[in-house]
Amino acid sequence: MNAMIRSVRAFPLIILLAVLAAIIYFTIASRTSKDHAKVLLINIFGWLNIILTLIFYIGVAYAWIEHNDFVVDLSAGFAVVSMIALGIVLIARWRFLKNRPNYQNEHPRKRGLLL
Repeated sequence: MNAMIRSVRAFPLIILLAVLAAIIYFTIASRTSKDHAKVLLINIFGWLNIILTLIFYIGVAYAWIEHNDFVVDLSAGFAVVSMIALGIVLIARWRFLKNRPNYQNEHPRKRGLLL
């Protein structure tokens, strides 16, 4: 039960990431192609979630040193949500490349583009 209550605290972060993803995807997809929008979204959210996870784990370490249990609990919840989001991004990248096996061969200058 406590884990569920802790995850509710991160709900605004989840909503913010979902709204940001929708805005980026629909903006880029309307200007270019859907594949380009997906690649850009995978890259942006991959790096964003890596950075967020690192920031939250630094916050956990600092709060643990200061013996601030509430902030440790809060930061750890946000870090777990960021890691789950990173896992979702990596699954999306895997599915994108699985459905388009020749994507990196067709676009050699974009070879390192996917995370």
